[in-house]
Amino acid sequence: MVTQAPTSGQVESPENPRGFMAVRVDANGRIKLPARFLEYLEQLTSKRMYITMLNGMARIYMNGSWERTLDGFANEPKKRKALTLAAARYGEDVTLDKAGKITLPQLLRKELKIEGEQIHFLFDKDKVTVYTEAQYKAATSVADEYLSGFIAEADESGSI
Repeated sequence: MVTQAPTSGQVESPENPRGFMAVRVDANGRIKLPARFLEYLEQLTSKRMYITMLNGMARIYMNGSWERTLDGFANEPKKRKALTLAAARYGEDVTLDKAGKITLPQLLRKELKIEGEQIHFLFDKDKVTVYTEAQYKAATSVADEYLSGFIAEADESGSI
C-alpha cells in the first residue's frame, strides 16, 4: 500500500535534525541513512522521498515538500513546467529498504561524480540539501568568512 504525501497547505512536521550528517555513497549508489535521519523519517506518515538535482545541488524532498514546492508556482505554469522537467531529468521517487538504505538516481550520481565518495546532508524543514565534498567545503568556507565579520560582536552582545 502506497501512502500519499500531503500536497498543500501547512503540514505538521517533526523537528528535523540539526547539523550536517556525513555519509558515504557506495559503488552502486546506495547510502545508509544516519540514525537521526531514520528517526525523522519514522515520524512521517509517508516514507516516500523524491530525490533530484536543481541548480547543481542534490535535494531530497519528503513529507509532500516537492508537491508544495510546485504548488508555489501554481500561478506561473511555465515556471512550474520548467521546474518539473528540470527536476525529472535527475529525479526519482525512492523508498527506504529494510537495511535503512536508499539508492540515489543513477544520472544524478553520474553528474555529481559521487559514487564511492562522502556526501553531507543538511535538513531544512522537509527538504534535505545534499552537498558533495567540494560543495560542503566551499559552502562552509563562505559561511566562515561571512561570520568572521560579525561573530565577535554578536558574541559580546549575547546575541549568539
